[in-house]
Amino acid sequence: MNTMNKTYPNPFVASHWLLALLVIAAAALGWYMVDIPQRTPERAYFFNLHKSFGLLALIMILLLTMQRRRFSPPPLPATLPPWQHRAAAWGHLAMYLLLLGSALSGYVGTNFSRWGIDFFGLFSLPSWGPENREAYQFLKIVHIWTTNLLAALVALHVAAVIKHAVHGEGVLRRMWFRHPVPGRSADAE
Repeated sequence: MNTMNKTYPNPFVASHWLLALLVIAAAALGWYMVDIPQRTPERAYFFNLHKSFGLLALIMILLLTMQRRRFSPPPLPATLPPWQHRAAAWGHLAMYLLLLGSALSGYVGTNFSRWGIDFFGLFSLPSWGPENREAYQFLKIVHIWTTNLLAALVALHVAAVIKHAVHGEGVLRRMWFRHPVPGRSADAE
């Protein structure tokens, strides 16, 4: 990527926003489904939907990580103080780790449960681990904590973006789609 770019490449931007939607859907379902009475078809339906969105999110996290290794991020505005540059770097790293922790603990934990994953009702993923209640309970706690920490960090991330947008600092534009210049490919920019 050309160092003069002020935005991420369009495929990365699309992956970022798709992941955001998947995480919001999985989290909303997760917080909703726990209040549904146990051993009911409705609960099973929402749990499987949650697991399906979570598995898609895990795939997107891995794709984003692979995409991200192919380029340097666009620079933050030079007007931001150094501590905000460091906070952004550490915040993004923490989000990636929490995304991975939440998705992996959910997926691996499910493999130690008796329920498995029915992927959007299309097919069932085979469980690759024996049923192990202790491992399942431990990973369930990890899943809940990483998800709640991620939600807090995402709220802080969104608040920072809004703050920078209000001050006209152009941070949101970094994660928005590039408009191709006539006669040049978007990747050449």
